Amino acid sequence: MLSWGLLPNWVVSLIFALLAWAYIWHQGVQKEALESRVSSLVEESRIVKRSHAATVDATEKRAADQVRIVTVTKELIREIPKLIPAGSPALPAGFSVLHDSAAHGVLPDPAGPADAAPVDLEVAAETVADNYGSCLDNTSKLERLQQWILNNSVPPQISSQ
Repeated sequence: MLSWGLLPNWVVSLIFALLAWAYIWHQGVQKEALESRVSSLVEESRIVKRSHAATVDATEKRAADQVRIVTVTKELIREIPKLIPAGSPALPAGFSVLHDSAAHGVLPDPAGPADAAPVDLEVAAETVADNYGSCLDNTSKLERLQQWILNNSVPPQISSQ
C-alpha cells in the first residue's frame, strides 16, 4: 500500500493537480457533448414544428379545394339540362370511342365506331364535367403536395471550409 507520507509534498501536490485537471477537463468534454445534443434537439424540434405547420396548412387548403371542386362540379352537372336543350341530337358513336381512347391514352380501335352506340349529348356533357372535376381534383392534390414538399425541404448546410 502506498503511503502518502513517503512521497515528497511536491509529488503529492502534482498528483492532486493532475487529478483535478483531469476531472475539470472531463467535465468540459461532457458539457460540450451535452450542449451539442441540446442544440441538435432544438433544431430537430424546429424542423418537426415547421413540418407539422406545413402539413396542417396543406391539409386545410386541400380540404377547401376539394369542397370547392366537388361543389362546382355538382353544380355544373345540375346546369346541364338548362344549357343543353332537350331533344338535342346525339353525338355520333365515334365521339365515345374517341373520348374513351383519349381518357385511357391509347389510339382508338379502327373498328370501334362500328360497335359503339350514339351518345346522348346530356350524358356526354355530364361525363365531360365529371372528368374535368376529377382532373381539377388531381391538380389540386399535386399542387398541395408540391407546396408541402417545398415547405418541408431543409436548406442545405453551408460549409465554412
